[in-house]
Amino acid sequence: MSRTWQSIRTALQPRWPVLAAVLVLFGYNAPLLTLRDIAPDHDTVLQYYPAERALARALTSGTLPFWTPHLQAGFPLFAQGQPAALYPINLLAFGLLPTQLAHSLTLALHQLLGLLFMIWWGRMLGISTGGAAWMGLAFALVPPLSGEDVLLIETVTWVPLLLGLAERCAQRGRLSWAVVPMTAMQWLGGFPQLALYTALATHIYLGVRVCAEDWPWSKRARLLAAWGGATAAGMLLAAPQLLPVYELSRFSIRAAGAPGSLPGEKSLFPAGILTLVLPSWRGFLFYAGLGIGTYIGMLPCVLAVATIAARPRRAWFYALLAVTAATLVFALGKYSPLFPVLRRLPGFAYFRIPSRSLFITQVGLITFFGLGWDVFVSAEQGVWTRALRWTFFGTLTLLLLNACVARPLFMWLHPYLLQFAERYTLRYVTPDPLHVQPFSYYQEKIEALYDMVINAASVRRREVVLPLSVGVVGALTWWWASAGIQRRRRVAMLWGGLILVDLLGATGWHRQTTEHSWISGAPDVVRLLTHEIGSQPCRMFWITDPELIAFEENRLVTLQANYNLMFDLSSVGIYAPLGFDAYSRLMEHLGGVDLGVGMRPVSIDDVMHDRALLNLLNVCYVLSRQPLPELTAVAQVGTVRVYRNEQAFPRAFAVDRTEVVDSTEAALRWVQSHFDRLRDTVALDEPSPVSLRAGAASHAWVSIADYGDTTVAIDVSASDSVLLVVSDTYYPGWQASVDGRPTHLYRADALFRAVVVPGGTHRVEFRYTPIAFRYGVAVAIAVGMLAGALITLRRRQNEPPE
Repeated sequence: MSRTWQSIRTALQPRWPVLAAVLVLFGYNAPLLTLRDIAPDHDTVLQYYPAERALARALTSGTLPFWTPHLQAGFPLFAQGQPAALYPINLLAFGLLPTQLAHSLTLALHQLLGLLFMIWWGRMLGISTGGAAWMGLAFALVPPLSGEDVLLIETVTWVPLLLGLAERCAQRGRLSWAVVPMTAMQWLGGFPQLALYTALATHIYLGVRVCAEDWPWSKRARLLAAWGGATAAGMLLAAPQLLPVYELSRFSIRAAGAPGSLPGEKSLFPAGILTLVLPSWRGFLFYAGLGIGTYIGMLPCVLAVATIAARPRRAWFYALLAVTAATLVFALGKYSPLFPVLRRLPGFAYFRIPSRSLFITQVGLITFFGLGWDVFVSAEQGVWTRALRWTFFGTLTLLLLNACVARPLFMWLHPYLLQFAERYTLRYVTPDPLHVQPFSYYQEKIEALYDMVINAASVRRREVVLPLSVGVVGALTWWWASAGIQRRRRVAMLWGGLILVDLLGATGWHRQTTEHSWISGAPDVVRLLTHEIGSQPCRMFWITDPELIAFEENRLVTLQANYNLMFDLSSVGIYAPLGFDAYSRLMEHLGGVDLGVGMRPVSIDDVMHDRALLNLLNVCYVLSRQPLPELTAVAQVGTVRVYRNEQAFPRAFAVDRTEVVDSTEAALRWVQSHFDRLRDTVALDEPSPVSLRAGAASHAWVSIADYGDTTVAIDVSASDSVLLVVSDTYYPGWQASVDGRPTHLYRADALFRAVVVPGGTHRVEFRYTPIAFRYGVAVAIAVGMLAGALITLRRRQNEPPE
């Protein structure tokens, strides 16, 4: 027994820092791992979790969530990318486990993977096991991995692994084929912006890294070309997801790239880099639209900056420094003079919030922290000690200024800064067509932001504890410079304890969770609507008032954003960065459509004026916190009133009159200016080859026989030819047939589907086939076969002759 225990101790001794880091992470996630709670987040509740529920339901039935009829007038949910439906971890988790359990476990699993990948990356660079363990723990306990934005987490997790593979290529002088599947995994994670930033970062890293090797330029060029080819192959392996996303983007507001000010939205204000040591300012930065900010821990930041200042002689130092600097420049966005050039790089024009690239900057800084830890515990002297001393003094000064000087200064400047913020908003924000809220909304937001400023500069929490801690550790460090090995160990243990307290304190000590029923428990209004609607195809609509925008609980009660997906209720509202541009313009005065730039609050007068659009969209029920005198009251659930719209059009109806227009824009104008003709006339973007007889539609009979996610069957009986209109979204991949024979599908009223049905009784069928997905599968198979052939050929060439 003693021999067995001794062998276990021998095996674990060099790995105890890794095991300790894993145990700390397990303790952090303990509330989540009870499997009764869920990590709350705005986007999780209103967007990601409903999409995951749809993914789980589709996988249970043996398919993927290609289309949902419950958002807008039908929406290609798979192409939106929010479910990350082809991401292998999601396929397994949501295909085998209940949604709540799968959601919680995937969060915890990616945090663990991020820790392990960061440790592997550190060891690849020659950092000690202890230093690498600190790197992994810091990476796992700072945003985004400590947050709840699942798409960010699923994408950022792979950054250190891909950087590690780039370092392996530089060390071995040849390509590692693991780059291809790992790149594909990251692109399938559902956040293309971060995957693109990672691809650029790894190319910068490898490009600078190979310059440190004594190789001929031809070998350097071949290795860089091989890495570029492998990265492209990984992207092509993800084509079944990426091609549908590209197809959907052509119908969104980003069809020609992100419009107007969107690409520079939430660029990192240069002073935001101070969030490295002033974490309380992160919230203000984000809600003020000044970027995300970053924080890796106070003492880790001190070690990282001191390490960079000391310029250690490592082959990878300048390569990683180049990546850290480049991603910081990307994060500055519109505040960088290079932004006009950067936003025109391939792919960059489609994305907003440039400050997301800071998540890669974090990886670089945390890596420098790991190296700094090794230098610190090994008691090396010289330039590094001087850099550490000045870093300590600068950090301590900054923290004390924020805690002791900034608050009274901001209190004194309060009225002047408020006036400046209001003038700035009136001049630069409200005229921007992408900002849809009224000025009163921004006035309230300015007041709330100023409260955040006062709190961020107050004498509280870490702003007091950490300066004192830094001062104590700084004094002990100077003492350590000439102390014996035992005292140096004590100082290192003190540093470790403070780093752990700092990291856990910044994240709230443990993962913040709430009861799962807060999300999955059906509000009373759901039971009411389910009973009222029954099996009839019928949509609902919620009126957006300012209070609903501000308070998430109210948004759940009124089933806003995509929350209705949870309960199989159809709504004309949607929360989707790639939502249809034409649909958004049609609903311009009604609200309910959030394309990632916010929702417009609407008045009752606006709703009543555009009621004909609700009729056209088959809106049978309206949820409102205000009285609607022209609609039929059904019930009141808490503060929410439920109304029935007796004038709603059926989901499918026949018309016998058409107006031919030459563009989607013209069709939208026609619809919005002919409310009185929407029931018997439609605008088509091409003429019908069949002449329709006036009055034929008035005697036609239309009945929906079957209505599924990707198939719809409708029985039509008419004495003469009519045009069957279905208020479902016209989108590539939808095909129509009459009595089993394919027929032409028209775009009606800029958004809907229509077919010509001859006189008599007929069965009309609509079927959705995701063509872009099929093309993507063909591309992925071809790339996979080619990569397999190349790997086999390479191995045969390397085999020794018999």
